[in-house]
Formats: sequence, C-alpha cells, structure tokens
Amino acid sequence: MSEPFEFVGNETNPKIFLTCEHASSSIFEGWGDWPKEDAWVQSMHWAVDIGAEILTRELAGFIIYFIHFTLLFHSFITLISLKLLTLFLLLEKFKCKGIVAKFSRLLCDCNRPLDSETMFRKVADSKMVELNKVLI
Repeated sequence: MSEPFEFVGNETNPKIFLTCEHASSSIFEGWGDWPKEDAWVQSMHWAVDIGAEILTRELAGFIIYFIHFTLLFHSFITLISLKLLTLFLLLEKFKCKGIVAKFSRLLCDCNRPLDSETMFRKVADSKMVELNKVLI
C-alpha cells in the first residue's frame, strides 16, 4: 500500500461525498507486517468492516451501474426498468464521490477524535492487540 487513502468515483463536482474509514485490513508500507500474535483478528470486524469498501465503490459508481442494469433488463421486465430508470434520474441529481482508507482500523481508527482512547486500539475481544503496542 503506497497511499493511506484512495478517492473513488469519477465525479468532479459531487453532490454527495462518501467516506469509508474501515475499508481495509492492510498495514502501511514501512510499518511492518501484522504481528503473528494478531493473526486471529486480521479478518474480523475489529480490523476491517467487511464489505464496506465494495459498497462505497459501488455507490460512487452508482449511476453507471444503474444505466447498465436498466438497459440490460428493459426488454424483459418493463415495470422494474421504469422504476430503475426513475431511480437513475434521482441518482443523477446526487452524483457521488468517495474516499476509502487503505489501512486497518486497528492500526488507527481514523473516524475517532484525536483524543479518543480507542483511536489506537489496545484490546479487541478482551485480547491484547500487539500491532499498536509500540504506540501505547
């Protein structure tokens, strides 16, 4: 991982800006690897909100997705297509862009206030988190 975050979506003047702070279970380059003592937590909710990055990316590209979906099903199910076309027209008014964090929330929970005791988590599921031991 070279950057700590990534912008998603193509909008230059978005009406809605999405944030996804818990998108990844990666660790910064230069920080090292996950300690082997933390292997148990790497794929759990403590490290990453599973599916959050995919959802943010999909929402940021929603308009393109629904154009495709509407065209694909238009000839099959007219009623659903009309509803999707209406949704597409509504979404066009609210163009989205987003940002996703490219590091684990266990390294730094970036949606916490700077003075939060849980910004750098010490414990998860009543077990010590070795990753942040040097910070605490």
